[in-house]
Order: sequence, then C-alpha cells, then structure tokens
Amino acid sequence: MENFTFLRLKKKVLYALCLTAFVVGPLSLTSFGNVAKIHLDAATYITDTDGDGVPDSEDIDIDGDGIINTVEDQNADGDDCYWTYPTDTDGDGVPDYLDIDSDDDGIIDNLEAQTTYGDIPPSGKDTDGNGLDDAYEETPGSCGGLVPIDSDYDHVPDYLDIDSDNDGILDNVEAQTTSGYIPPSGKDIDGNGLDDAYEETPGSCGGLLPIDTDGDHHKDFRDIDADNDGIIDNIEAQDPDHIQPPCGMDKDKNGLDDHYESYPGAGEGLTPLNSDNDTQPNFRDIDSDNDGIPDNVEGQTTAGYIPPSGMDDDKDGLDNAYEGSGDEGIDPENTDSEDLPDYLDDDTDNDLVLDNNEGNDFNFDGVPDQTFTGNDTDNDGLDDGYEGSDVDDGYDVNDEIDDPANDLPDTDGTEDVNYRDLDDDGDGIDTPDEDADEDGDPTDDDTDDDGTPDYLDPDSPGEDTDDDGVPDSVDLDDDNDGILDTTEDPNVDGDDDPLTNPLDSDGDGRPNHLDIDSDNDGIPDNVEAQTTAGYIPPNNDDAATYEANQGVNSAYLGGLTPENTDDEDLPDYLDDDSDNDLVPDNNEGNDFNFDGVPDQTFTGSDTDNDGLDDGYEGSDVDDGYDVNDEIDDPANDLPDTDGTEDVNYRDFDDDGDGIDTPDEDEDEDGDPTNDDTDDDGTPDYLDPDGPGEDTDDDGVPDSVDLDDDNDGILDTTEDPNLDGDDDPMTEALDSDGDGRPDHLDIDSDNDGIPDNVEAQTTAGYIPPNDDDAATYAANQGVNSAYLGGLTPENTDQADELPDYLDDDSDNDLVLDNNEGNDFNFDGIPDQSFTGVDTDNDGLDDGYEGSDVNDGYDVNDEIDDPANDLPDTDGTDDVNYRDFDDDGDGIDTPDEDEDEDGDPTNDDTDDDGTPDYLDPDQRNVIDAVDDQFNADVSGGEIPNVNVLTNDTLDGLPATLDGVTIISTPTNELEINPDGSITVTPGIPEDTYTIEYTICEINDEENCDSATVTVVVGPDMGNVIDAMDDTFSTDSDGEIPDSNVLSNDTLDGEQVTLEDVILTSTPTEELRINDDGTITVTPGTPDGTYTIDYTICELEDVENCDSGTVTIEVGPGMDNVIDAVDDAYTSDSSGGLILGSDVLSNDTLDGNTITLSDVTLDSSPTNALSIGDDGSVRVVPGTPDGIYTIEYTICEILNPDNCDTAVVTVSVENIAVNQMLTPNGDLKNDFLFIRGVRSIRSSTLRIFNRWGVAVYEGKDYDNINNVFDGRSRGRSTLSVNDYLPAGVYFYIFDYETDEGSFTDSEYIYISR
Repeated sequence: MENFTFLRLKKKVLYALCLTAFVVGPLSLTSFGNVAKIHLDAATYITDTDGDGVPDSEDIDIDGDGIINTVEDQNADGDDCYWTYPTDTDGDGVPDYLDIDSDDDGIIDNLEAQTTYGDIPPSGKDTDGNGLDDAYEETPGSCGGLVPIDSDYDHVPDYLDIDSDNDGILDNVEAQTTSGYIPPSGKDIDGNGLDDAYEETPGSCGGLLPIDTDGDHHKDFRDIDADNDGIIDNIEAQDPDHIQPPCGMDKDKNGLDDHYESYPGAGEGLTPLNSDNDTQPNFRDIDSDNDGIPDNVEGQTTAGYIPPSGMDDDKDGLDNAYEGSGDEGIDPENTDSEDLPDYLDDDTDNDLVLDNNEGNDFNFDGVPDQTFTGNDTDNDGLDDGYEGSDVDDGYDVNDEIDDPANDLPDTDGTEDVNYRDLDDDGDGIDTPDEDADEDGDPTDDDTDDDGTPDYLDPDSPGEDTDDDGVPDSVDLDDDNDGILDTTEDPNVDGDDDPLTNPLDSDGDGRPNHLDIDSDNDGIPDNVEAQTTAGYIPPNNDDAATYEANQGVNSAYLGGLTPENTDDEDLPDYLDDDSDNDLVPDNNEGNDFNFDGVPDQTFTGSDTDNDGLDDGYEGSDVDDGYDVNDEIDDPANDLPDTDGTEDVNYRDFDDDGDGIDTPDEDEDEDGDPTNDDTDDDGTPDYLDPDGPGEDTDDDGVPDSVDLDDDNDGILDTTEDPNLDGDDDPMTEALDSDGDGRPDHLDIDSDNDGIPDNVEAQTTAGYIPPNDDDAATYAANQGVNSAYLGGLTPENTDQADELPDYLDDDSDNDLVLDNNEGNDFNFDGIPDQSFTGVDTDNDGLDDGYEGSDVNDGYDVNDEIDDPANDLPDTDGTDDVNYRDFDDDGDGIDTPDEDEDEDGDPTNDDTDDDGTPDYLDPDQRNVIDAVDDQFNADVSGGEIPNVNVLTNDTLDGLPATLDGVTIISTPTNELEINPDGSITVTPGIPEDTYTIEYTICEINDEENCDSATVTVVVGPDMGNVIDAMDDTFSTDSDGEIPDSNVLSNDTLDGEQVTLEDVILTSTPTEELRINDDGTITVTPGTPDGTYTIDYTICELEDVENCDSGTVTIEVGPGMDNVIDAVDDAYTSDSSGGLILGSDVLSNDTLDGNTITLSDVTLDSSPTNALSIGDDGSVRVVPGTPDGIYTIEYTICEILNPDNCDTAVVTVSVENIAVNQMLTPNGDLKNDFLFIRGVRSIRSSTLRIFNRWGVAVYEGKDYDNINNVFDGRSRGRSTLSVNDYLPAGVYFYIFDYETDEGSFTDSEYIYISR
C-alpha cells in the first residue's frame, strides 16, 4: 500500500513543476476537450471532477470509480504523469482516469473492476480526504484502491474489456435484456465517459445494471453459459454451419478476440443467433429450436446424458458437469449428421416427423401430447406447453428430464428415443418408408386402421408379394423361392434395394426377385436353385415363423446358393440350358413321354402373376406363389430317361447309353431333338441301351446304379478306386474277405451290424424308404432316404476306418460283433457268426433276423437302432458306440481288471455280469411314501420330515443334495425343510399331499412320493424311541446311561411317568427299569446290541422300539468321531467362509478342539484342508462335486483316530435361460444354480415391452420360483401362464463375497 503514497508525493512534485512551466507561458496539456478545465491557470479556479470535495490536484481517484488514477493510466509516455498523454481506452475523448465507463460498454468501471460475488458499493466516506472512497482502502490513507479483475484472463481487465467473458458477445449486449436492449447513443453531454443512453439524466452516472439470465449469480457479461444449458454462449451465438472459435489474438487490446471484429478496433462482436425467433437468442434460450426438448438434453447423447450438477467451482457460469478439460461445455450432438445440431434441428433424425411431435407423443398415436402455446411465463425460451409441472420454474435447463432414455417417448425401446430413431417402431422399416401416401408426413398413414400410424406400429403391413405375412420392405425373399433378394438383384444401381432398377432376366415384366421362374423354362427357380438329389421342398411355415425368419422359409435359412450344373455361365435358375447339352430346359424339363417334344409349353399368360407361365403351371394356374409348383420331389417329378446321374435337364447323357447328348446330334444342326436314327419315334438322345445286372433288385442295373447294395453308401464311397477306373466292379474292395465286395455287401466288416446302420448316427438314424422301381430309377438306384449318399460315421475317430468297416467302432476293447449282439448283457454275444450266407447279401445267417433269405434287407429289420441294439446304460449311445457301456463313469477299457485286453472276462463281484456291463447305482433317487398322524389343532407335525426315508445314491437324502418341490393343498403344506404343517381346524379325516425331490446337481433326476396324514382327536401323542450308543471299559452299570434320554412323546422328552419300558436282556446286556444299562461281568471286549420298547401309559397300543449299541473295551471312554461335512462354493475358489471340519466332530461326546486332536489331510487337485480345519477350493475349479478326506487322532492316544470325508459342491451362480412349464417336471420352473450360496436376492422379469411380469425375493428353487406365470403388471391376470417367447431378467443377489447383478434373456417354451 505504501507504493501509492509514494505516487501521491511524486504527483505533487510533478504538478508543481507543471505550474512553474505555466508561468513562462501558457501550455495546453493535451487535446482532450474536457481537460481544458485543467489548464494550469491555477490561479483562475480549482476543478473537482467527481464532486467529492477533493480537488482533482489532490484526488487520487478523480473519477470516483474506486480505481486510482495511476492504475487507469498505462503510462505510455513513460513520464509517470497520468494527466500527460493519458490513456483513453474507448477513444471517447475522456481519459480513463476521468471516465466512469472506460470501455464504453455501458457498465460503469466501478462494477466491472469488482467480482460479482464480492461487489462493494462506495461508502460515500473519505476520512483521509485523498479522493478515494474509504470502501476501497484497507485503512484511511492506505491509498489502495480496487485491483481490477480480469474474468477471462486475457490480460485486459473487465473495465477495459468490451467482452469480459471472451464469448464474442459484447458486454454491452450481455448486460441488457434482449427485448429491452438499448444501443449506445454516442452522446456524453456531461463528459463523464458514460454514454447518455445509460444515464437517466446527464451526470446521474447510473450505467447499466447487468442482468443474470439463469440466476446462477454470474452476470451474463461474465457468464460463458448464460442460460446454464451446458452449451457455451460462444457456440450458441453463432451459425452452426460457420462456427468460428476464438483465435486467441487481440491486437487492439480491447478484450474482444480478433475473430469477432472485422478489423482490430472495430469492436462489432457477435450478433447472437435466435434460431426459433422467439424473445430470447439461443444463448439465453433453453429450447433454441422450440421443439419442447431442452437444449441441455438435445445437446448430449441419450445414453450418455449427464444432468447438471448445480456446482460451478471456477465461477465462470459453466456447470462443473460440462467443464471437460476446461471451459469446454457440451459438444452439441448431431444425430443425422446432415444439417443442424439436434438442439437447433426441428427433425433431429431426419425421418419426416418433427421433434416437437416425436419428443412429446407419449401415447404413440402420432399426435404430440404437449404442444406449442406461444406463452413463456418464465421467459426461459421453453414454451409453457412443453414445461413440466411448473411453467414458472425459471431456467430449469433439463425441465425435469433427468433420464432422457426413460423420460422421453421410445416406441420400440431400441436404438434411441423416437426423436433420434430413424425406425421408431423397430419393425425394420425406416419411418420415411412408412409414409404410404408419400405426402411427406408419416403421421397420417395408418394402413391397418388401428389408430396407430404405421411408423409407430410394428405390426402395420406393407406390400407382401408372396403373402407370407412379411412385407416386401423387410422380406429377405419377396417371392419365397429360397433365393434371397440380394442374390436375385445384382444391385447394379448400388442402392441395395431390389425394388429400384431390379433385374428381369426373362423380360416378362416380373423382376427376378418377384418371379418364381426367372428364365421362363417352366422349371421353378426353387427347384433349379437346388441339386436334384439334395432338393428340400419349402416347409409349411406359419406367419409367425416367416416373421421370425424375415420372410425366408425355414427350409432355406441363410438363403439358397443357386446351383450351376454346367459350371460355365449362369446358374440353372437363369440358364435356359442348364446342362449345356443343346436341348433347352423348357424341353427337357417338360418332355414326360421322352419323344423330344415338351408336353407343356409357353402360352404367354400368367394368371396369378407369379412369373410362372400358365402353360407350365400344375393343376391350378391361379395358385399364387406356389414356389415349386407341386414339384416336391424333382428326382421323380421331372423327366429322367435313364434314371442315372440326374434328371434330363441336368444330364449330359440323357439316355445313359454312354453317348453324350450333344454327340447324338446326328445332323449337327445344333438340335438333338430332330435326330432319330432308328426311326422308332424316340430321338437318339432319349433312346437308351438295355439293362444289365441288378444286385439289389431295385430295378436299376448295377451299371447305372449309384448304390448297388442299396445300403445308402454310394459305390464310389465303398470302392476306394485303387485301380483308378472309377468302376467298383473291377478290383473291388472286400474288407471282410467274405467274397462279396463292399459295394455288394450289406455288412462289410462282418460284425453282424448292417452297414446301413453303422454308416449313420444312432440318434439320427433314418431307415430306408419303401421306394418303388420308378423312384429308384429316378434316383439312379439310391433310396430316396439317402439322396446324395450317406457320409459314413466314424465314432472313435481313432483310426481311419468308418464304423461300417471297423470291428471295434468305439475302440473300447470289446468287438462290435459282441457289443452289437449281447442282448442279455452277460458279455457273450447272443448271435454269432456261422460262415453261412443263404441270401448272398454279405450278412452272415447268424446275424440275420427272422428270415435268413430276405435278400438285400439293408438294415435287417433294425429300424430303430437306439432301441433295437443293446444299450446297457441307456445313455450316450448303444453299446458298440459307447466308451462307458454301463454308464458308471469308468470307461470300458479301464474295467479290464486283469489287463488282458479283454474286458468281457472281468467280473469282480462274481454276479455273472462283467464289470463293463455292471453299472453302479450312484445317484439313484428314491422318494418314498410317508404316513403321519396329527390332531385337529393343526400346526407343524413334531419330529417328522418327508426326507427321512428318501435316498440319493443309496444314502439318506438331505437338503444339501436335493430340492423339495410341492404345491400346498387347503389342508397340508410341505415346508422347505421337509417338515409338514397341518391347517388348524380341519375336520378329522385322511389327507394326502404330493412332493417331488430333485437332485441339486442334476435337476432332471427327480422322483415323487405321496404323504398321507391322518388327522384325528387323539393323534397328537406321537411316541418315538430313538436308538442309542454308549461305550464302557468296565462291566456293571454304565454311568450316565439312560435309553429314555433322547426318546419323545408328543415332541417332549419321555419320563417313566409317561411310558412303560420293556426289554429282554441278552447274555451281555440288560436295560434296567429306570432306563440305565448294565453290562454283564466278564463280557469280552466287543460291540453288543439290545432292543427295548416304550408304550404310552394312557394308550398302551401307542408304542415304539429302539436299539441300544454298546461298545465294550479298554480306553473306550474317549470315543473319537470324525463326522462327514458338506459345503458349497463357486469356481472363484479360495477359503470357504465359515468352514471348519472339526465343528461337528466329537471326542468322548464333546466337541473337538485343536488342543485335543491332531488333524491330517492330503490336498487334492481341487481341495485342501488347513491346519485350523478350514476348507479351501482351488480357484478355477469347474462345477462339480469334490471330496477330500481328513483324519483326526487323539493327542493323548495317537492310535485313537477316525476319518471323515468332506464333500464340496462347486456350483457357480447361474440362471438357466430356458423354462418349459408343461408339467413334465423338466424345466417347469426357472432354475438358478448356486442359490444355496446366496444370502438375499431379488429376481425381476420383464416382457419385450419392458412390462414387469414377475418379481420375487429370496429365490430358492423350491417355494419362491418363477414357473412361467404372471406375477407383475402385465396384460395377463396374475397366475395366468405367460405366452411363449423371449423375456428379460434382472437378478440382484448378495453372497458372502458382496453384491452382484446378472441380467440376460430367458426363453419360455411350451
């Protein structure tokens, strides 16, 4: 502060020097008109510019703005005298130290020199009389003055800066309202530097009172986002097509970036844009395009929307949420990338429906539910018609739209909300394409008259040429011929639309993609596009299937790849001579009497407009798009003279005489149809030689039969063609050496299983069809079930032999001739080789069925191999293809106990069944019926559990191994723990309830049982004698022994006042009248038992019996007992929380601690037991059941040990994605794996429209289950089964490891 004192003294000295100069002669200080008052004719008068009573000569703030004179002068002349050549920033003739508005923006310097938050008005006091208001000195006389702020850090303080926030908009403009804007007048009558337009009267020194549009406490001239919408004013003020960012240069130092001046010093600034022509320019308008969607929302993506935070740490007027790396603001989104950014674009997605419609049509009827009113109560630029609950909420920049994805209309719930979605209803047809009347307005097009315009109606139809229910616009195969439109239209015009400039190959006026006979040869494209042998007719799909497959028949998903028989030019469906044999297809495909003249010819008429000429139509010329025109089996339905190779239009040698058709054009006129050398009425190319040998009696001679033995395996496959002559009759392969070459042998490996069976998979086996001679002829001797021939199966993949040549197909050391013929599963084939083959078909008589002379019966009555051939375990496959025949988890080779390479002679349990056919009974589940008594008082029946007599794998079933499923009745309910509750007050009677138990690790392994409950008045006293175990090392009465200690009557411990105790002593033991036990003196060490019975005193017929086991021996007091444990985990592994294998172990009946025993265990690949008894799972362990043993030994008696097994079920939490609620007990409810590891959960399920159909807590796969019935707000009533289809779930759950969310799709099927 002392610097200013120094300046004051210096000023006085300089002033005195200047006065001295005036004595010599008059001197004008400057040309400034107003400074004429200060002619240093000091004797004449003293000037006080700011009227504060301090003459200017003594006033350090002559204009009274709080900024001392020396600060307001840039000292350009270097004389440190502010009144010589003083600075005049705005060039108004008033130097800054005398100018109360130095930058001429209408805002007085006193305001601009201070922050908005810290503004201090003048106090009107000047205690020290230095001319500086005391409000701007720390203490009177300190001479501080204001330190002018520089809001935009451009090195020009605000009071000299005509654009204080550097947004390109002049402070003069931003300080005033738009509607009340007053431009400068250019007049300053009182010469105070403030334009008269901003004073009520000259000299009043008022100036503009800067406005704060968005009420964020930052005046607009210092606010880079005046409307708080996140888009900075600099962007909003400019034409989006010609955005010019600041250049960072200011040559004239007026504070305005040079980009916003026509030349330095021009000072024009930006003229703010007002896109919607309302009362507010864009930078003050929260809805700049007047579409009802706030700029803050339109400026951002829907998915990435960030609402304002309400915080502005750097106090620049831009919300923290939009600062970016520093003052960036929102980079306005431009959805259609074509014209204006969304916040200025009245049709953001360019779909012909305006944003003010799409953003406000919440009932999807094409009419906005909120419309423009022309009123704007709070003057924020958002019309009252679009305001939320409060039309006078000020600058609420997102107008309560905190989540645009859910708060704005979105018909299809995909891609984006409607105003940004080019296909609003998600039907695959863009909204502009749903403008049926092409008037440029899709909102008035409702083709199905359901009240919903097509662009919002996913079910609205369009043109559907093939009547499959899928409009052409989204139909991938408009004529349903199996050839996709993209194949039939070469897209010469490059628009990927077959409807524009489509190809019409035959020139009939029907483009190929709408023409089922594109080459006009009378053979439908669907037939010509496929091979004859592999032809697949169209399926009889319903509309739903076509819709699901986008108009493609389910037989041709992915579309057909058109066949090209001659491989020379066009595909067959466009080729008028597919086999290139000089006879056109329209002849060869229509000449059924083989005279060289087509029996069906072109007429030029097409009644049903399907592209197939009436002359070629079948029985009905008006059958529409019958794409194969009744040709369901081309091999038989089209002309085939020789029955070999292919039908005539694809056969280069039509009559099969070995002379190609072109070579039978005797007169070489290019037309074989007119050549008949033997004048028999049949042209040469259709006149074949006679037949030869026909091994399989199918009517097709071997010479032209592709499958001589009719086993479905083509001769070319059965003969390796080692001689290279392509003739299986010469040097043919005979794999089993029986004198019948493979191509004439129906059992080529002599194992008794026909080649036809072995060549196919068991599950996919197809028996031969009962073809007639014509069919065989048409198919060149191949049974119609195997057109194209079978590809032989190779089960073991271990050798190169397919099963039909492999004597051990599964490579399990047991030959196929054994496994395929051992029906009683004793390891000995029931049918064996005899060496006799009566019918000479290659199958030995020993393996023939009921008739050894049945000829080429190629599957020998094995029509269903899965049931006709031996299959011990009924899983995987039949025995000759099953590597684990008995399904016990031990592969057959591993059951060769004596390792002699023959598992058939190993029977370790001597039960007559070899081990490889003797399965374990593991995982056999058995729910056993129960019967209990109860009285009419109801409630839970004491001490009963339905699982008590149920078993899994021969062991008692527990809730660790099974789930219980039961539907309560009006009288009974089976609880999740297996107990039973009786409804209080029901009449005395007998009631039943069913339940099902399913193995947790195999939910399809289930069994059901029935519980019968007899309810009566005296049924309450259930008596239960529980077995006991004691030990002693001496004879006489065993201390603390009493058989009644664990027995109950009506759930309460019995006493001798309640029951009669009876028992028959044995030689070693006696139960005394009081229930204690006595050991006969001299009893040897050992284990002994004795039975006893208790009967209720008041009902002596109500009795129960128990067994007492006594172990007699030295040191037997300390009985050590290691008890098996069971835990669950998931594949993440690590410590199982709460695990302690010792927790249920006992020593002498007491809980064990590590001070009592030693603990020993060897880790496995999956599990380990710690020294403290905790259990760990190796991370990454797959789902499954794992075990580990441990041993505990008494420290005081190391020989006293016991061993137990710990079982850990590793099961990841996973939601099955399929349920089939049809009552077959398989997938009847949504099964969630690993629920035992879940502490709490919530499951929500939604339909495709986002409507909740189920919500439940603590899902347990037992009682809290989703069984396909509605439990939420849907169109169905509660408990109605939901329709089949795709649904979406959200599963929130908490485990010991934390909280998780899983979400995915599920499918309900029937």
